[in-house]
Formats: sequence, C-alpha cells, structure tokens
Amino acid sequence: WELEGFLFPATYNLLPGESVESVRNRALAKFNEVMRKLDFLERAKRSNLDPYEALIIASIVQGEGFDERDFGKVARVIFNRLSINMPLQMDSTVLYALRERRIALSTRDISISSQYNTYNRRGLPPTPIGNPGQKALEATLNPEPGEWLYFVTVAPTETKFTKSYKEFLSFKAEFKRNLKAGLFNE
Repeated sequence: WELEGFLFPATYNLLPGESVESVRNRALAKFNEVMRKLDFLERAKRSNLDPYEALIIASIVQGEGFDERDFGKVARVIFNRLSINMPLQMDSTVLYALRERRIALSTRDISISSQYNTYNRRGLPPTPIGNPGQKALEATLNPEPGEWLYFVTVAPTETKFTKSYKEFLSFKAEFKRNLKAGLFNE
C-alpha cells in the first residue's frame, strides 16, 4: 500500500526510541484530522471530483507552487487543462518519476517513458506525487477563478500566469534569463 499523499507534512517531535511505524501513524492521523477539518471528501464530491483525484491534484499544486498565495491559481491551471484534455505538462510530475528535485527539466527529461510524465500523456498521474499541505488541499477544493492555461515561476518570489501561449513563451524566456543570472541558486 502506497502512502504517498497520505502522510501530512508537518513537524513531528520524535520521542526517544520511537519506532518508524509510530511516526508514520502520527503523520497518517494528522492527515485524517486535516481531511476531516476541511470536509475534504464531501467538498470534493460536491465539486464533482473523485476525492483521490483531488488528492493527486493537491499533490501537484504543492509540488508546483513556489508561493502558497499562488496555489489557487496553480489549481485552476490544472483544472483548465484537464477540462480541454490538454496535457498537464507539470515539471513536478516528471521530477517525481525521475526521483529528483531541481528547478528545470531538460528535453531528455520530458521524453522519459513514465505514467508520471504529464508532458507526453494526458490526464492525471496514477498516484499523488507528494504529500500536500492544508493550503494545497484547500486550493484544490476552491481554486481561484481564471482562464489561465500556463504559469512560470520567473523568480523565486514571482510566478506569472496567462492563457496566452505567446505570453507563456516570454515568461519562459524571463525564467531562463533569471536562472542563468543565478536568481534560483539559494
């Protein structure tokens, strides 16, 4: 049984001699507590979402969002793309498949054969790609209204959203300039 997505990300104080199983159970209990508090299952169903798919989306929101204030917009981009059967093209899902964490993908990366490669397949990956926090879960249930199809984090504190592919390309160029200038080297 895969636990990805079900272990709530939080600070857990470890007790001397505490077992891994005990820590896992606390993270699962915290997940269940937050899900109840958010009324996640019922709210997902009311929004015509399968709760597990909503959890997958929340994990992508968590993985993609640099700033929690943008989570609602990131969720909206995902929903907008799904609604028109557009590939999600999320770097976080490819990096999950590669078992890596970094800021940018290469052409080689996006050509990998994986169910998690949302560049070359449509729809959601088969499982969550991480453990979403409360803000990502909430953003998935209540995404910000908008027509965005694209976003690029152009600087560590700035993500730009657009529905225009042309504007997206200009954001991508800005990101590459900032990456080369060392803005993401922290």
